[in-house]
Amino acid sequence: MTTSWSDRLQNFAALPANMDGVAMKKYRREAHHRVFVNRSLAMEKIKCFGFDMDYTLAGE
Repeated sequence: MTTSWSDRLQNFAALPANMDGVAMKKYRREAHHRVFVNRSLAMEKIKCFGFDMDYTLAGE
């Protein structure tokens, strides 16, 4: 049986205590489905921000 990534995250607390998360680490998304971050961005220097609404995070 295959479970989705979101199901695994929601049920993480239900995993056996001796499980080190190997099942979680094996999951990989295709590059076009990943979310990328920039940790070196100095947020205090940003004067304005907006949103790109081309893609949605919620499906029907």
